[in-house]
Amino acid sequence: MISEETERKIDLACLILLPLSFMVMFLLGFFGYAMNKNHEYATTVQFISIFVVMVLPFMRIKRIFYAPYWFIFVMTANIYMFSVLLFLGIYDRIWWWDHFSHWLSSLLVAMIVFIALLIIENYTERITIPKSMLLFLTFMFGLALGCIWEMWEAGMDGAFGAGMMIYSVHDTLNDLWMDFFGALTMVVLGIVILHFKEPAEIVGRIGLDHKMRSIGKKWDRRCDGLRRNK
Repeated sequence: MISEETERKIDLACLILLPLSFMVMFLLGFFGYAMNKNHEYATTVQFISIFVVMVLPFMRIKRIFYAPYWFIFVMTANIYMFSVLLFLGIYDRIWWWDHFSHWLSSLLVAMIVFIALLIIENYTERITIPKSMLLFLTFMFGLALGCIWEMWEAGMDGAFGAGMMIYSVHDTLNDLWMDFFGALTMVVLGIVILHFKEPAEIVGRIGLDHKMRSIGKKWDRRCDGLRRNK
């Protein structure tokens, strides 16, 4: 088992090293070297990715949420796949890649929500989430992120003329449909998983037990405090 000091060194290394390549691509895009025909869009995505890949390592360092390293790797790989290939112009060369990336991103977001809800259900005594509600929230959050992303693109276009929605309304609707199917895919997987496994078994395999029990107790104390305030 990795010592706590070693974990903190790994977390700090992830916090520093993971954003570096995005910083390089952001600077290249800023000076006009992005290979995507809409280099403002590609450059903006690199800038946002710098901060997104820092979230999970930062949460580990601050003891907010101990995401397993394999989970951080999967999420970072997905962000790299989207951002780097956008920077290289793959989205303009392969017609189906945009749809695939929306489906995969929505699936992974829904997976994060699914795992987070399982953790809350397993490690707190004051919060109970029925399986049907857990699956519903998984779907809604997975779909909601896709909607927020499209709204963000429209907002950037309106505010700065970023040219993020340069294609058509049909393209935006297709993106939202792929977000829908990505979230739905995770719901189907969740139904299958919960049919064979209890939340405690699923979360136990992730390797968070020794970290999350103390955090779960903190959440319970906050729930008790909110009830007393009412």
